[in-house]
Amino acid sequence: MGYPCGAADFVDNLSTKLSQHHQVSLITSNTNSIKKDNIQVKIFDGKWNFFKVKEIAEWIKAENFDVVDIQYESFMYANSGVILLLPLLLPRKIKKILTLHSEHLPKLSQKFWRLIQYTLFQEVIFYSEHFMKKALVTYSRMQPKFHLAPFPSNITQLEITPLKKILTQSFKGHDPSLIYMSYFGHFSSNRGIEDILNAMKEINSDKLRLILIGQFTPDKNSYHRELNLLIKNMGLEKVVTFTERLDEKEVSAILQISDLGILPFSEGASFKNGSLAAYVSHQIPVITSKSETTEKTLLENKGIKFYDYKNPVGMTSILSDIVSNPSQLEGMKDQIKLLNENYSWDSYIKGRMNLYEKSI
Repeated sequence: MGYPCGAADFVDNLSTKLSQHHQVSLITSNTNSIKKDNIQVKIFDGKWNFFKVKEIAEWIKAENFDVVDIQYESFMYANSGVILLLPLLLPRKIKKILTLHSEHLPKLSQKFWRLIQYTLFQEVIFYSEHFMKKALVTYSRMQPKFHLAPFPSNITQLEITPLKKILTQSFKGHDPSLIYMSYFGHFSSNRGIEDILNAMKEINSDKLRLILIGQFTPDKNSYHRELNLLIKNMGLEKVVTFTERLDEKEVSAILQISDLGILPFSEGASFKNGSLAAYVSHQIPVITSKSETTEKTLLENKGIKFYDYKNPVGMTSILSDIVSNPSQLEGMKDQIKLLNENYSWDSYIKGRMNLYEKSI
Protein backbone atom coordinates (compact mmCIF):
# COMPACT_ATOMS: atom_id res chain seq x y z
CA MET A 1 0.00 0.00 0.00
CA GLY A 2 1.95 3.00 -1.25
CA TYR A 3 -0.60 5.70 -0.45
CA PRO A 4 -2.43 7.05 2.62
CA CYS A 5 -5.72 5.23 3.25
CA GLY A 6 -7.86 3.72 5.97
CA ALA A 7 -6.31 0.29 5.41
CA ALA A 8 -2.82 1.60 6.04
CA ASP A 9 -4.03 3.51 9.10
CA PHE A 10 -5.65 0.37 10.50
CA VAL A 11 -2.51 -1.76 10.12
CA ASP A 12 -0.43 1.05 11.62
CA ASN A 13 -2.70 1.15 14.69
CA LEU A 14 -2.86 -2.64 14.97
CA SER A 15 0.89 -3.21 14.74
CA THR A 16 1.62 -0.42 17.22
CA LYS A 17 -0.79 -1.80 19.82
CA LEU A 18 0.36 -5.42 19.34
CA SER A 19 3.98 -4.36 19.80
CA GLN A 20 3.14 -3.47 23.40
CA HIS A 21 2.68 -7.21 24.06
CA HIS A 22 4.90 -9.11 21.61
CA GLN A 23 7.68 -8.60 19.12
CA VAL A 24 6.00 -7.54 15.88
CA SER A 25 7.19 -7.29 12.30
CA LEU A 26 5.16 -5.69 9.53
CA ILE A 27 5.44 -7.03 5.97
CA THR A 28 4.25 -4.55 3.36
CA SER A 29 4.62 -3.43 -0.25
CA ASN A 30 4.62 0.19 0.86
CA THR A 31 7.97 1.73 -0.02
CA ASN A 32 6.95 4.84 1.93
CA SER A 33 6.62 2.94 5.22
CA ILE A 34 8.07 4.71 8.23
CA LYS A 35 10.40 2.73 10.49
CA LYS A 36 8.84 2.70 13.95
CA ASP A 37 10.15 1.92 17.39
CA ASN A 38 9.60 -1.72 18.44
CA ILE A 39 8.37 -2.71 14.96
CA GLN A 40 10.48 -4.13 12.16
CA VAL A 41 9.11 -3.06 8.76
CA LYS A 42 10.06 -5.42 5.94
CA ILE A 43 9.27 -4.15 2.45
CA PHE A 44 8.64 -6.44 -0.51
CA ASP A 45 7.87 -3.88 -3.18
CA GLY A 46 6.14 -4.49 -6.50
CA LYS A 47 3.20 -6.74 -7.28
CA TRP A 48 2.94 -9.80 -5.05
CA ASN A 49 2.91 -12.60 -7.63
CA PHE A 50 3.74 -16.23 -6.77
CA PHE A 51 7.51 -15.64 -6.87
CA LYS A 52 7.19 -12.66 -4.54
CA VAL A 53 5.02 -14.66 -2.14
CA LYS A 54 7.61 -17.45 -2.20
CA GLU A 55 10.28 -14.87 -1.31
CA ILE A 56 8.08 -13.66 1.56
CA ALA A 57 7.68 -17.23 2.81
CA GLU A 58 11.44 -17.81 2.82
CA TRP A 59 11.98 -14.67 4.87
CA ILE A 60 9.27 -15.66 7.37
CA LYS A 61 10.86 -19.09 7.85
CA ALA A 62 14.32 -17.56 8.27
CA GLU A 63 13.01 -15.16 10.91
CA ASN A 64 11.33 -18.06 12.77
CA PHE A 65 7.94 -16.38 13.38
CA ASP A 66 5.25 -17.98 15.55
CA VAL A 67 2.23 -16.34 13.90
CA VAL A 68 1.46 -14.82 10.49
CA ASP A 69 -1.68 -12.65 10.34
CA ILE A 70 -2.67 -11.54 6.83
CA GLN A 71 -4.70 -8.33 6.99
CA TYR A 72 -5.36 -7.70 3.29
CA GLU A 73 -5.71 -10.53 0.80
CA SER A 74 -5.32 -7.94 -1.99
CA PHE A 75 -8.33 -8.71 -4.21
CA MET A 76 -9.73 -5.32 -3.21
CA TYR A 77 -6.63 -3.60 -4.58
CA ALA A 78 -6.92 -5.09 -8.09
CA ASN A 79 -4.16 -7.64 -7.43
CA SER A 80 -4.36 -11.41 -7.81
CA GLY A 81 -4.74 -12.56 -4.22
CA VAL A 82 -1.79 -14.95 -4.54
CA ILE A 83 -0.83 -14.02 -0.97
CA LEU A 84 -3.55 -16.50 0.07
CA LEU A 85 -1.23 -19.31 -1.05
CA LEU A 86 1.32 -18.33 1.59
CA PRO A 87 0.17 -21.02 4.11
CA LEU A 88 1.15 -23.74 1.60
CA LEU A 89 4.73 -22.45 1.67
CA LEU A 90 5.05 -22.28 5.47
CA PRO A 91 5.64 -25.06 8.01
CA ARG A 92 2.72 -26.22 10.15
CA LYS A 93 4.31 -24.88 13.35
CA ILE A 94 3.66 -21.31 12.17
CA LYS A 95 0.07 -20.32 12.95
CA LYS A 96 -1.72 -18.75 9.98
CA ILE A 97 -4.55 -16.26 10.56
CA LEU A 98 -6.57 -14.40 7.93
CA THR A 99 -8.41 -11.18 8.74
CA LEU A 100 -11.05 -10.46 6.09
CA HIS A 101 -11.52 -6.74 5.47
CA SER A 102 -13.59 -7.18 2.33
CA GLU A 103 -15.95 -9.60 0.59
CA HIS A 104 -14.55 -8.70 -2.81
CA LEU A 105 -13.34 -11.57 -5.03
CA PRO A 106 -12.48 -11.82 -8.73
CA LYS A 107 -15.43 -12.72 -10.98
CA LEU A 108 -13.76 -15.96 -12.08
CA SER A 109 -13.05 -18.85 -9.70
CA GLN A 110 -14.71 -17.24 -6.69
CA LYS A 111 -15.50 -20.61 -5.05
CA PHE A 112 -11.86 -21.67 -5.49
CA TRP A 113 -10.51 -18.59 -3.72
CA ARG A 114 -13.12 -18.79 -0.95
CA LEU A 115 -12.15 -22.42 -0.33
CA ILE A 116 -8.51 -21.33 0.01
CA GLN A 117 -9.47 -18.55 2.41
CA TYR A 118 -11.37 -20.83 4.75
CA THR A 119 -9.29 -24.01 4.63
CA LEU A 120 -5.62 -23.00 4.55
CA PHE A 121 -5.77 -20.75 7.61
CA GLN A 122 -6.17 -21.97 11.20
CA GLU A 123 -8.32 -18.96 12.16
CA VAL A 124 -10.44 -16.59 10.04
CA ILE A 125 -11.59 -13.23 11.43
CA PHE A 126 -14.65 -11.56 9.88
CA TYR A 127 -15.60 -7.88 10.16
CA SER A 128 -19.28 -8.56 9.47
CA GLU A 129 -21.78 -10.87 11.16
CA HIS A 130 -23.67 -11.22 7.86
CA PHE A 131 -20.45 -12.19 6.05
CA MET A 132 -19.62 -14.85 8.68
CA LYS A 133 -23.14 -16.33 8.67
CA LYS A 134 -23.01 -16.56 4.89
CA ALA A 135 -19.73 -18.48 5.13
CA LEU A 136 -21.23 -20.87 7.67
CA VAL A 137 -24.01 -21.87 5.27
CA THR A 138 -21.46 -23.66 3.08
CA TYR A 139 -18.67 -24.29 5.57
CA SER A 140 -20.56 -25.12 8.77
CA ARG A 141 -17.87 -27.57 9.92
CA MET A 142 -15.41 -24.67 10.11
CA GLN A 143 -17.39 -22.76 12.75
CA PRO A 144 -14.69 -23.22 15.45
CA LYS A 145 -12.17 -21.32 13.34
CA PHE A 146 -14.55 -18.45 12.41
CA HIS A 147 -14.52 -15.32 14.60
CA LEU A 148 -16.34 -11.96 14.49
CA ALA A 149 -14.40 -8.78 15.32
CA PRO A 150 -15.81 -5.35 14.29
CA PHE A 151 -12.98 -3.02 13.39
CA PRO A 152 -12.20 -0.28 15.92
CA SER A 153 -11.92 3.33 14.79
CA ASN A 154 -8.73 4.60 13.16
CA ILE A 155 -9.54 8.00 14.69
CA THR A 156 -8.75 8.07 18.40
CA GLN A 157 -10.60 10.60 20.52
CA LEU A 158 -8.08 13.22 21.49
CA GLU A 159 -8.32 16.27 23.71
CA ILE A 160 -10.25 19.01 21.92
CA THR A 161 -7.85 21.18 19.95
CA PRO A 162 -8.50 24.81 18.96
CA LEU A 163 -11.07 24.88 16.16
CA LYS A 164 -9.01 26.08 13.24
CA LYS A 165 -10.06 27.93 10.12
CA ILE A 166 -12.82 25.39 9.36
CA LEU A 167 -15.38 27.15 11.57
CA THR A 168 -14.00 30.68 11.55
CA GLN A 169 -13.69 31.07 7.80
CA SER A 170 -16.61 28.93 6.66
CA PHE A 171 -19.27 29.57 9.31
CA LYS A 172 -18.02 32.77 11.00
CA GLY A 173 -17.37 30.93 14.24
CA HIS A 174 -19.22 28.36 16.32
CA ASP A 175 -22.88 29.06 17.14
CA PRO A 176 -24.31 26.70 19.82
CA SER A 177 -27.85 27.34 18.58
CA LEU A 178 -27.06 25.62 15.26
CA ILE A 179 -26.92 21.89 14.46
CA TYR A 180 -23.48 21.00 13.10
CA MET A 181 -23.55 17.87 10.96
CA SER A 182 -20.47 16.17 9.57
CA TYR A 183 -19.74 13.49 6.99
CA PHE A 184 -16.43 11.63 7.25
CA GLY A 185 -15.23 9.60 4.27
CA HIS A 186 -14.27 9.72 0.61
CA PHE A 187 -15.78 12.26 -1.77
CA SER A 188 -16.91 10.16 -4.73
CA SER A 189 -20.09 9.74 -6.76
CA ASN A 190 -21.21 6.53 -5.01
CA ARG A 191 -21.04 7.89 -1.45
CA GLY A 192 -24.47 9.48 -1.25
CA ILE A 193 -23.27 13.03 -0.63
CA GLU A 194 -25.92 14.32 -3.03
CA ASP A 195 -28.57 12.68 -0.82
CA ILE A 196 -27.38 14.76 2.14
CA LEU A 197 -27.51 17.94 0.06
CA ASN A 198 -31.00 17.11 -1.23
CA ALA A 199 -32.20 16.58 2.35
CA MET A 200 -30.78 19.94 3.44
CA LYS A 201 -32.36 21.66 0.44
CA GLU A 202 -35.74 20.02 1.11
CA ILE A 203 -35.75 20.92 4.81
CA ASN A 204 -34.53 24.45 4.08
CA SER A 205 -33.63 25.17 7.69
CA ASP A 206 -31.28 27.96 8.75
CA LYS A 207 -30.27 25.79 11.72
CA LEU A 208 -28.22 23.25 9.74
CA ARG A 209 -24.52 23.36 8.92
CA LEU A 210 -22.60 20.56 7.17
CA ILE A 211 -18.87 19.84 7.31
CA LEU A 212 -17.63 17.30 4.76
CA ILE A 213 -14.43 15.78 6.17
CA GLY A 214 -12.12 14.23 3.62
CA GLN A 215 -9.78 15.27 0.83
CA PHE A 216 -11.48 17.83 -1.40
CA THR A 217 -9.43 18.65 -4.54
CA PRO A 218 -11.65 20.34 -7.15
CA ASP A 219 -8.54 21.46 -9.04
CA LYS A 220 -7.73 17.79 -9.76
CA ASN A 221 -11.03 15.93 -9.50
CA SER A 222 -13.94 16.51 -11.92
CA TYR A 223 -16.52 15.06 -9.51
CA HIS A 224 -15.41 17.48 -6.82
CA ARG A 225 -15.97 20.34 -9.28
CA GLU A 226 -19.45 19.00 -10.05
CA LEU A 227 -20.17 18.82 -6.31
CA ASN A 228 -19.07 22.41 -5.85
CA LEU A 229 -21.39 23.52 -8.67
CA LEU A 230 -24.30 21.51 -7.25
CA ILE A 231 -23.89 23.14 -3.84
CA LYS A 232 -23.86 26.57 -5.47
CA ASN A 233 -26.92 25.83 -7.63
CA MET A 234 -28.80 24.61 -4.54
CA GLY A 235 -27.92 27.81 -2.68
CA LEU A 236 -26.10 25.85 0.04
CA GLU A 237 -22.62 27.37 -0.29
CA LYS A 238 -22.97 29.31 3.00
CA VAL A 239 -24.02 26.26 5.03
CA VAL A 240 -21.78 23.53 3.57
CA THR A 241 -18.00 23.41 3.74
CA PHE A 242 -15.26 20.95 2.86
CA THR A 243 -11.91 20.13 4.42
CA GLU A 244 -8.61 19.17 2.87
CA ARG A 245 -6.96 15.91 3.98
CA LEU A 246 -6.59 16.18 7.76
CA ASP A 247 -4.48 14.37 10.33
CA GLU A 248 -6.05 12.32 13.10
CA LYS A 249 -5.95 15.17 15.61
CA GLU A 250 -7.80 17.54 13.28
CA VAL A 251 -10.44 14.95 12.35
CA SER A 252 -11.03 14.24 16.04
CA ALA A 253 -11.48 17.96 16.73
CA ILE A 254 -14.18 18.33 14.05
CA LEU A 255 -15.98 15.15 15.14
CA GLN A 256 -16.11 16.49 18.69
CA ILE A 257 -17.90 19.68 17.69
CA SER A 258 -20.36 17.71 15.52
CA ASP A 259 -23.86 17.41 16.91
CA LEU A 260 -24.67 14.72 14.36
CA GLY A 261 -22.88 12.40 11.94
CA ILE A 262 -24.57 11.67 8.64
CA LEU A 263 -23.36 8.59 6.74
CA PRO A 264 -25.40 7.57 3.66
CA PHE A 265 -23.76 4.20 2.96
CA SER A 266 -24.88 2.90 -0.43
CA GLU A 267 -25.02 -0.71 0.83
CA GLY A 268 -26.21 -0.06 4.38
CA ALA A 269 -24.17 0.36 7.56
CA SER A 270 -22.34 -2.54 9.18
CA PHE A 271 -19.47 -3.26 11.54
CA LYS A 272 -17.04 -2.86 8.65
CA ASN A 273 -17.56 0.91 8.33
CA GLY A 274 -14.57 2.78 9.75
CA SER A 275 -16.33 6.14 9.62
CA LEU A 276 -19.21 4.80 11.74
CA ALA A 277 -16.64 3.46 14.22
CA ALA A 278 -15.11 6.94 14.43
CA TYR A 279 -18.45 8.53 15.38
CA VAL A 280 -19.19 5.79 17.93
CA SER A 281 -15.77 6.27 19.56
CA HIS A 282 -16.53 10.01 19.86
CA GLN A 283 -20.09 9.39 21.14
CA ILE A 284 -21.67 11.38 18.29
CA PRO A 285 -25.26 10.48 17.22
CA VAL A 286 -25.58 9.24 13.64
CA ILE A 287 -28.09 9.09 10.79
CA THR A 288 -27.24 6.27 8.41
CA SER A 289 -28.70 3.65 6.08
CA LYS A 290 -29.62 0.05 6.86
CA SER A 291 -29.84 -3.11 4.78
CA GLU A 292 -30.21 -6.84 5.31
CA THR A 293 -26.51 -6.95 6.25
CA THR A 294 -26.74 -4.41 9.09
CA GLU A 295 -26.03 -6.08 12.42
CA LYS A 296 -28.81 -6.38 15.00
CA THR A 297 -26.53 -4.77 17.60
CA LEU A 298 -26.45 -1.60 15.51
CA LEU A 299 -30.16 -1.65 14.63
CA GLU A 300 -31.15 -1.87 18.31
CA ASN A 301 -29.04 1.09 19.40
CA LYS A 302 -31.12 4.27 19.85
CA GLY A 303 -28.13 6.52 19.22
CA ILE A 304 -28.35 5.72 15.51
CA LYS A 305 -31.36 6.56 13.33
CA PHE A 306 -31.74 4.40 10.23
CA TYR A 307 -33.44 4.72 6.87
CA ASP A 308 -33.58 2.03 4.16
CA TYR A 309 -30.55 2.21 1.86
CA LYS A 310 -32.85 1.79 -1.17
CA ASN A 311 -34.82 4.86 -0.16
CA PRO A 312 -32.45 7.75 0.62
CA VAL A 313 -35.43 10.12 0.88
CA GLY A 314 -35.93 8.55 4.32
CA MET A 315 -32.94 10.58 5.49
CA THR A 316 -34.93 13.78 4.95
CA SER A 317 -37.71 12.71 7.30
CA ILE A 318 -35.28 11.76 10.09
CA LEU A 319 -33.27 14.96 9.74
CA SER A 320 -36.43 17.09 9.66
CA ASP A 321 -37.57 15.48 12.92
CA ILE A 322 -34.22 16.29 14.58
CA VAL A 323 -34.39 19.91 13.41
CA SER A 324 -37.88 20.16 14.95
CA ASN A 325 -36.74 18.55 18.19
CA PRO A 326 -32.95 18.94 18.62
CA SER A 327 -33.08 18.06 22.32
CA GLN A 328 -33.32 14.37 21.32
CA LEU A 329 -29.66 14.52 20.30
CA GLU A 330 -28.63 14.41 23.97
CA GLY A 331 -30.49 11.14 24.51
CA MET A 332 -29.00 9.72 21.32
CA LYS A 333 -25.54 10.66 22.55
CA ASP A 334 -26.08 8.70 25.77
CA GLN A 335 -27.30 5.69 23.80
CA ILE A 336 -24.49 5.52 21.25
CA LYS A 337 -22.00 5.28 24.12
CA LEU A 338 -23.36 1.79 24.72
CA LEU A 339 -21.63 0.63 21.53
CA ASN A 340 -18.16 1.58 22.79
CA GLU A 341 -17.28 -1.95 23.85
CA ASN A 342 -18.07 -3.28 20.36
CA TYR A 343 -15.48 -0.92 18.89
CA SER A 344 -12.90 -0.96 21.69
CA TRP A 345 -9.27 -1.37 20.64
CA ASP A 346 -8.57 -3.02 24.00
CA SER A 347 -11.21 -5.68 23.33
CA TYR A 348 -10.03 -6.11 19.74
CA ILE A 349 -6.40 -6.64 20.75
CA LYS A 350 -7.40 -8.98 23.60
CA GLY A 351 -9.42 -11.16 21.21
CA ARG A 352 -6.61 -11.24 18.67
CA MET A 353 -4.04 -12.14 21.31
CA ASN A 354 -6.22 -15.06 22.40
CA LEU A 355 -6.17 -16.37 18.83
CA TYR A 356 -2.40 -15.91 18.56
CA GLU A 357 -1.82 -17.85 21.75
CA LYS A 358 -4.38 -20.57 21.03
CA SER A 359 -2.68 -23.89 20.38
CA ILE A 360 -2.74 -25.20 16.83
